[in-house]
Amino acid sequence: VVVGAGLSGLSLMLHLLRRPTGLRRIVLVDPAPLHPSDAAWAGWSARPRLVDEITARSWSRVAVHAGCEQVLDIAPFRYRLVRAGDLAALTERALGLGEVEVVPGTARELRETADAVEVVLDSGRVVRGRWAFDSRPAADPAGARLRFTGRHVVAERAAFDPTAVRLLDFRTPQRGGVRFVYTLPLDERTALVEHTAFRAGPAAGALDREADAQAEHDLSTYLSGVLGVGVHAVTGVETGQIPLRLPGPRRRGDRTLVIGAAAGLVKASTGYGFEAIQRDSEAVAASLTRRGHPFALPRRRARHRWLDRVFLDVLTARPEALRAAFDVMFTPQRVASSLRFLDEDTSVADELRLVTALPWTPFLDVALRRRPPRRGRHAAPHP
Repeated sequence: VVVGAGLSGLSLMLHLLRRPTGLRRIVLVDPAPLHPSDAAWAGWSARPRLVDEITARSWSRVAVHAGCEQVLDIAPFRYRLVRAGDLAALTERALGLGEVEVVPGTARELRETADAVEVVLDSGRVVRGRWAFDSRPAADPAGARLRFTGRHVVAERAAFDPTAVRLLDFRTPQRGGVRFVYTLPLDERTALVEHTAFRAGPAAGALDREADAQAEHDLSTYLSGVLGVGVHAVTGVETGQIPLRLPGPRRRGDRTLVIGAAAGLVKASTGYGFEAIQRDSEAVAASLTRRGHPFALPRRRARHRWLDRVFLDVLTARPEALRAAFDVMFTPQRVASSLRFLDEDTSVADELRLVTALPWTPFLDVALRRRPPRRGRHAAPHP
């Protein structure tokens, strides 16, 4: 039983259907399963994935403006955009590869019995399965958030470089925190432009609304004063947030695995989770194929968990240090190694070379308060 038809649920469905996992039947539970939406996801990848066939756009260059303007070739990576509607359609086309039931409803409770896991729906229906994969949002508040306010912009004249995604542009008021503008160009006149802010702690109601209003003002100023977009139409707006939390236990009981953002697959230092979710979906399907259970998964190295804890602490105590760190990481000499580092695909030697180049004082102050990481790489096998 796959609970949730978001990015993690649909990605896992694709892998379960396309690999010989031995599952005779798969049930997808969601209030609106396979319902096309306007959502989209983006991220960098250097490896082929099942979702590559529905990549809406891809770029080989990124732009960064911290201390100065940098337009960087990110080979061997490409930055890819995938739309939710296309992922839902791809999953729907794959349903014929297995016995699948798509059940509209909200999962209220997951409970395990001696030989099954039962998913109790809001309708009272109970769906039984051998395994459950739960993507419902985590109940505990996140330690930090990425809060974004975006506009879909169509300019009257050419205003954007369609060959490069603008990942980080700090030419917006920082107001004692970390704020940047992200631009996803679809062509010379059309782009998604988002004001993004790292915010410590859980959502704050009135304070968030006040900060969102300020972000709207700063975004208008950025479009006119920094980019010089000129006359343009706003065809859509979006506001939301990405919780930044450290990974917690993924296994619940003997038959339930937490997936997606609730499993901590959105990296706390970036807010990106697309590539990690694709890797995890592959690993879950591979575990079922080879081991007969979904729990033989690579575990995050202890030093990466420790580094993310340090990042969140610096975000709270010394946010100005993060801008200086990004300025060092996104240079022509370091961008590829930085992306591998953020993907947790580097050796200790690689990480030492990068970390020693950063403005180390604020990070060292925080790191020294942290207990050194313990070793550990793979999850314990299923008993």
